[in-house]
Amino acid sequence: MPKPLWVLADPTEQLIKSPETGMGFQIIQTGSDQSSEIDFVLSGKYIVPFDDQHYLSVTDVLSSEMYDANDKEKYVSFFEYDTPDGFSLTVPTGGRTFGSRIEYISAMLKLTISSGYAGKMGAFPLLARHRLQVGTTFHRFIHASSDFRFKPDAFLATNSGELTAGTYMTTHLEKLYLDSGFAVVARAALPIPLPAIYVFDYEIPAGTLIDVGTIAPLFGQSGGGVEVRLVNNVKNVKVTGSYQIPSF
Repeated sequence: MPKPLWVLADPTEQLIKSPETGMGFQIIQTGSDQSSEIDFVLSGKYIVPFDDQHYLSVTDVLSSEMYDANDKEKYVSFFEYDTPDGFSLTVPTGGRTFGSRIEYISAMLKLTISSGYAGKMGAFPLLARHRLQVGTTFHRFIHASSDFRFKPDAFLATNSGELTAGTYMTTHLEKLYLDSGFAVVARAALPIPLPAIYVFDYEIPAGTLIDVGTIAPLFGQSGGGVEVRLVNNVKNVKVTGSYQIPSF
C-alpha cells in the first residue's frame, strides 16, 4: 500500500534562506553526530524522512515500496495529501542544511545505507564561477506548483522578484533534454524518484554571479545534466514562464 507524502504547511523562513542541496531539494541533518536523522525536503513543500511508519520515506524508496503509475488515483494522490495540523520543519541547533551534494555525501556514508544511493567521495563540486554579461534565462524543475525560492516584488508586477542565494537552476540547452518529470529525476539526480513536473523560467539580470557544473551520479540516478547555482540573493528577476511537463 503506497504511503502518502508528508506535506509541509508552509516553508519556514529558515528553509527559504538556507541553500538548496540541488535543484528543488534540500537535505537537512538534524544533529551533529553520526546517528543524526537526515530528512529530504522537496520544493519547500514535501518532507521525505529517512524512515517513517506513516509517510513515504527514503527506506521505502530503497525497498521499492512506491506506487503503481498505472493506478492513476493513487498516483495523482501523492500530490494531494493534507499536512498534519500545525506541522513545521526547522533546522535545530547543531543541525545543518547541505548546500551541495558533495557536502552531503560524507555525512550520508556514515549511515548504514547503500553506497549506490548515498554516493561516493570524488563527486565533483560546481567548478566554474561566472558573472553574467547579459540577462539570461534559466529554468527550474521542481515538485510543487509554486516556487518557494522566489519572492515576488510587492511594489512591482507579480512576475518580478527575488531569488534566494543557493538556488539551483539549469540552462536553456540542458532544458532540451528535460522533456518529462522522470527525465528530470535522472539527469538532475534527484533524491526521490517522484516526477518533477513543474517548470519555472527565470530571466536573471546581467552582473549576477553563478556557479556552473555537471551533476554527478547520485541517489541511484545517472546525473549528467548541467547545474547552475546562484551565489548571492538576486533581485529584479523576471518570471518568463510557468508550466507543467508530462511525468513520462
